[in-house]
Amino acid sequence: MPIQKSISQPLTEVCQHAFREWKKDQREEAKKIIQEGLGRLSRLTYRYETHSFGIPLFRVTKEKVLATPEERNKVASFSYPSPHKCDEARANKAGCPVFYAADSPITALKEARPEPGERVYMSRWKVVRPENSLFYLFLTDKFSKSDIWTPILEKRQEFSRESEALSEEEEVQLTELHRMYCDTFSSGDYAISSMIGHYLLYEREGRPVDALLYPSQADACRTCNYAIATRFADTHLSLTEVYCLEANSDEDFTCSRVLEKGTPDGKKIVWKPVHDLKVPRKIEPTLPFSVEQGKG
Repeated sequence: MPIQKSISQPLTEVCQHAFREWKKDQREEAKKIIQEGLGRLSRLTYRYETHSFGIPLFRVTKEKVLATPEERNKVASFSYPSPHKCDEARANKAGCPVFYAADSPITALKEARPEPGERVYMSRWKVVRPENSLFYLFLTDKFSKSDIWTPILEKRQEFSRESEALSEEEEVQLTELHRMYCDTFSSGDYAISSMIGHYLLYEREGRPVDALLYPSQADACRTCNYAIATRFADTHLSLTEVYCLEANSDEDFTCSRVLEKGTPDGKKIVWKPVHDLKVPRKIEPTLPFSVEQGKG
C-alpha cells in the first residue's frame, strides 16, 4: 500500500493500517510506511540554538551489572552499555545501544526498579555544546505539564502554519498523526518502538536526530526520559558526579540512603564516603535555551 504524498486524513489511515500490519508480522512494507510517516512529522523536531542546556540528566546503573568491583572506578561504566550487552528496549534494537537518562533522579530510580536494599549508582550528567542539536519530542497534550517542559509543549502547538503552509484542517490531522506515533512509542511493544527509535537516531534521511524525549511510564507521565544517540553522548555529555546508594522500599525511593559520592578525574572516578544525604525528591532546573522548530 503506497503512502499518501500529502498531509491528509488518508495518511493517518495508511499509518494506522501499517501499525496493524506490523503486529501481523507484515513488517517490511509496514516499516517503510511508518518511517515515511515519521518524515511527515519532521516539523516536530526541535533544534536548540544556544550554548547552554541547564537541565541535568540522571541515569541509574545497578551494581550487579558491573563485571568487577573495579568497574565502578571508570567513567565509561556509567554510560551506555557495549553492544554485546545491549538488549532490545524502547528506543534501541538489540546490539545497538543508546544512552538512556531521565530529567529527575526519582524517575531514574523508578525506571531502574531496584530491589529494596539493592546497591545502585546514580550518575548525573550535563549536556555541553548543545547548539544545533536535534531533539524529537514524543510529547502530547496527555503529558502532565511540568515546569520544565511547559515551554516546549506550548511551542509544539505552534506548527508554523505560515512557513509550512498548513491549513487548520491539516494541522489537526498532523496533530492526530503525531499522537498516534506517541502512543505507539510509549506502548510496551518494543519491537515496533525500537524500530522507530533506531530509525530516528541512526537511519533518518538527511540528518538523524540526536535525542528522543518521551514521558516516563514508570512515573505516570509526570516527568521525561531521554534516549540519546551514542555519537551525541560521546561528544556532548559530561559526567559531573556519581552516587552509590542503597535503594529503600518506598514507592518513590526518596529515602534511599546515599553511601558514597564519586567525582570524575579524567576517565577515572574518585570515591568519598558521605553522611546524612538522601535522594532529592525533585530538582528545580530552568529552561535556559530557546526552542526552535527544526527543518527536518
